[in-house]
Amino acid sequence: TIGLLPDEKGRQFVHLRGGGNSKKRNLVWVHSDSQAFNDRSLASQATHLIIVAGHSVLISGDVENAAYDDSVWWLYDYQRNRGLPQAIVSHIQAGIKLALEDEKSL
Repeated sequence: TIGLLPDEKGRQFVHLRGGGNSKKRNLVWVHSDSQAFNDRSLASQATHLIIVAGHSVLISGDVENAAYDDSVWWLYDYQRNRGLPQAIVSHIQAGIKLALEDEKSL
């Protein structure tokens, strides 16, 4: 089942699938600027792929603090308090910048 649901802060989530005891486990935060995956057939016309290494994953919908807050990321103890969130976000931003500069990329 797919449907938009607000969280406790009023942000919109997409419910992707049923099951489980926790609502949060089945929700993904969708930014208001999000676009459909193959909007204007750009994905199907892509000639190459830009991949950003996934050093970690977000464990909360608190993306506003993702650039500096270790607690929103799944990190091992040795990764904490070393500026890893800033590095991850800067890599994501670099990948987005490269994709925006080349309309044949995905």
